[in-house]
Amino acid sequence: YHFDLKNVHLSGRELINAMEDAGGIGIPAHPGRRHIGLVEHLENGYDIGSYLRAAEQLNGGSSKEENARAEQLVATRQLYGIGGSDAHFVSAVGKFMTDFKRPVHCMQDLVEQLYSGDYHPITLEEARIQS
Repeated sequence: YHFDLKNVHLSGRELINAMEDAGGIGIPAHPGRRHIGLVEHLENGYDIGSYLRAAEQLNGGSSKEENARAEQLVATRQLYGIGGSDAHFVSAVGKFMTDFKRPVHCMQDLVEQLYSGDYHPITLEEARIQS
């Protein structure tokens, strides 16, 4: 497979299939964002089919409304949800994270866990309480 990742008109289905064929997993970032997120594309008739396994449920750079749209996508489509900081500054690192139930030591561990669904998004405050 060869994809021009600068092309904003790539087929999400083809990209996700290619990632899985290569042993990876495709997870859309900030799906609740207006104009660019997956939720909006689905509302405008884009059909992702049943290819999607997970989506970023909590994104540190998204508004509460955008994260709520992402959470609704995860719930409605019965996807696994991850959390991500989307940090462009050090001070934003860790706002949202993904809590994996088993240790992740390498890329293969990460991919296996993402396929398993044995994780969930958490906030920095929830991580502090758990430690």
